[in-house]
Amino acid sequence: MKQFIKMFCSIMLLFGMFVLPSHAEEQETIMIYRDLQDDEKIMEEVNTILTNHPEAHVQVIDANYVMDTKHNTFNGNQTYAMGYRVGAVTCAAPFHQVRNTVIAMAIGSPGVTISISETKAVSSTYSASFGANISLISTAVGFNVTGTRSIEIKGSYTVPSVGVRTKLIAKPVDEVYNYTVYYNGKKKGSGIARRAIGFDFSTQPA
Repeated sequence: MKQFIKMFCSIMLLFGMFVLPSHAEEQETIMIYRDLQDDEKIMEEVNTILTNHPEAHVQVIDANYVMDTKHNTFNGNQTYAMGYRVGAVTCAAPFHQVRNTVIAMAIGSPGVTISISETKAVSSTYSASFGANISLISTAVGFNVTGTRSIEIKGSYTVPSVGVRTKLIAKPVDEVYNYTVYYNGKKKGSGIARRAIGFDFSTQPA
């Protein structure tokens, strides 16, 4: 079962190696997987996409992080301690979700290219422990649910010369997993664990 979950999540990740359009709340989302160390290329690519799709969201996912097998492996699909068991770990739907938190922003006038190049610390989260030790949940989902990761945010946008002052906004994108906690064989509850793996860019009038 653990290998099936790993394979299913990996397949979902591989699809992101292409620019994929989807629709959420009638807004287009274009997801790309890139090496976040390639500053210039990412900035140029984000600018091109937003110029061609000004109403879209561009999600830049760290390909090195999510494709690294040591991060993309469940370190035991089920973990046990003191009568508690954490298992039933599955990819959430959708697997990638944007947090409703602005972590970086740039503002510019018509004709100006605005850019963001920052590193931000983003905390992993979990919804509930139901009495289980937090380390059990971390082991089951494959990452420290109370840890923090530094995300490199890079992107730019050239505001149309005929237009208004515009904001370029960045929000974290999370990889999301479901898990279930049992105690002495009985289900105590189900939760959600998240870790940041990239960022979402969008524009709006300033």
